[in-house]
Amino acid sequence: MGRADDPLAVVDPELRVIGVEGLRVADSSIFPRITNGNLNAPSIMTGEKAADHILGAGMLAPKNLGPQMAAGWDRMQRSG
Repeated sequence: MGRADDPLAVVDPELRVIGVEGLRVADSSIFPRITNGNLNAPSIMTGEKAADHILGAGMLAPKNLGPQMAAGWDRMQRSG
């Protein structure tokens, strides 16, 4: 994955195959680096991103939420 002028790139950031009209690739083969873990979740996210591009959906607005902690988290599921 990369820019259209990158000689090593096969798809652009919108997952369109460079030089082929009307074709997108939405699987783990487009990842620029091999992931360390299971490919299931990243592959699903790639498919979701491809669907957003195909439908013309824009980016979601950031919520900038901080972490949430349940009340009494430090005492839950502890013995003694």
